[in-house]
Amino acid sequence: MISWLKGSNPRVVSGYDPVDDVYYVSFEAVPTHLPDGRTLGYNNKIKAWQGEYTFVPQHYGTVRNSFYLLDEVGTNRKLVHVYGDNENSNLFYDSSNRATSKVTVVSNAKPSAVKAYESISLEGESEWTVTLESSTGQTTEELSFSEREGTFYANVTGDNSSNSFRHLIPVGKVASTDGSTITMQNSLKGIHIPNGYTIFKTSTGGVKPVTTGETVGGVDRSAKTITASGGGHGLSNSDVLYVAGNQAVNGDQIRGHYCKIKCSKTPAPVDTARHELYAINAKVTESKNHQRLRPIITIFATMSVLGTLALQFGPSLVNAALQRRNDRRLYENIEGFYGGLRSDARTQMDESMAAREAAKKDIGVGETYKKYLDMAMQDPMADFQRKEAMRSQAESIGALKSGGARALLGGLQQVQSGTTREMDKIAAGEQDRKLGALKTFGAIEQQQDNMRINQMLRDARGDLGLARTQYGDAMMGQKQAEIDNLRSKQEFLRGIG
Repeated sequence: MISWLKGSNPRVVSGYDPVDDVYYVSFEAVPTHLPDGRTLGYNNKIKAWQGEYTFVPQHYGTVRNSFYLLDEVGTNRKLVHVYGDNENSNLFYDSSNRATSKVTVVSNAKPSAVKAYESISLEGESEWTVTLESSTGQTTEELSFSEREGTFYANVTGDNSSNSFRHLIPVGKVASTDGSTITMQNSLKGIHIPNGYTIFKTSTGGVKPVTTGETVGGVDRSAKTITASGGGHGLSNSDVLYVAGNQAVNGDQIRGHYCKIKCSKTPAPVDTARHELYAINAKVTESKNHQRLRPIITIFATMSVLGTLALQFGPSLVNAALQRRNDRRLYENIEGFYGGLRSDARTQMDESMAAREAAKKDIGVGETYKKYLDMAMQDPMADFQRKEAMRSQAESIGALKSGGARALLGGLQQVQSGTTREMDKIAAGEQDRKLGALKTFGAIEQQQDNMRINQMLRDARGDLGLARTQYGDAMMGQKQAEIDNLRSKQEFLRGIG
């Protein structure tokens, strides 16, 4: 626009369309700098310059919400265009030919990545003509769309520019030519050479194959010859020969850091319908052959291009990046520590709960109680008393014998009855002593067992409580580390923004 201002008395006109809320600015043609003129439109709804237009009127006008474009032809002034939904669209300046509407968008997601473009979809009321142009200069022919559920879909065709190599099939070196017959040095067996494919060549010292303008008319593999459609192929001995099919089918896949998607629409001769285009979508995949640099390295590379600016801001940016890296490592270590603490706490909780359940099952009769129960039939004192009773009985019987037979017979029954009563008393005393001992020692043993089990339960409950507290603290620490890491990242991004 600076060069345009250098023209002699350049003229600028503008106008406002109240229906579409668009403000138009037109720059008149200047033969040496802007031969066709230019019109730009500012959309007040989205607060942006929405596009460039082919019309360059000399006057704009708005009357009762109707928007007019006017031009002067000689000394006559005439109305040349009226904006409105009922007017024939894209028909300007009394022309019988409809102007073409053009929309170009740039697909630039993940700018650092090289992307392969697979398909395009249009959301709109009708199909548009679409071509693609990648950042590497690749181009496509017009895509073929099909409508499904109100959306138009098309596969992206191959590169049809001179940059494409994938469609070329190397055949070999030329041995000799005779008119349209080309004899090859190598065998043609196993090489795909369809009739109708275009013949390309690379001359000695050449790098890029160029077309000969001829096509394949026939192949004789046994004679190692190819028949061209004509004799104007221009091939020479030792030239490398290629054949190529349709680039749209066999050409290189469209790929690049970004891609321009060019849409155009020319209305029919009589057409008042609206052809709105709501959205343009691109399906892409990242190239497997491209390894992107890490974002921080990309920032440094970009900054280095800025020369003096890099020298001024580079050190602070490097320091911020290094600090961010250290912070990230620190917070990752903290997260790992608390993660391990959580895992240990979870294990301790499981072990404490298992110990508590085992302690509950251990409550029962003590071992001493069982031993006394097994020894219930053993009583040394009872055995001694029995022996004494038997000795007393023997002494009584001996005394009776010394008194004669009559005394022995009369007193024997009485001695035996007394001995029986004594034995019964001994047995009863024995039983009482055993029961008393069992009761005393069993109670003591049971008390000790219960105290042990209760202590085990208390220990298990205490361990479980500590483990739960440790688990909660670890979870809070891990979350806080995540939050601190995110805050550090946000501060870094704000610092370089």
